[in-house]
Amino acid sequence: RVAEPIDFGVGCSFRNRCPLAVARCTVERPELRELEGGPEMRERQTACHRAEVLLETNTPG
Repeated sequence: RVAEPIDFGVGCSFRNRCPLAVARCTVERPELRELEGGPEMRERQTACHRAEVLLETNTPG
């Protein structure tokens, strides 16, 4: 189910279709924040509780 544009509800909008979603995603909307990491992450932002986990799983090597 895709959320209605004006119905933000509780939690992350992507929680129902995200493979990394956890209980926190259902009750807490993630705030926009800068990504943690090296210089390549400078000035990149995310609104995901588990963005660093996603980066780890998609980092080559």
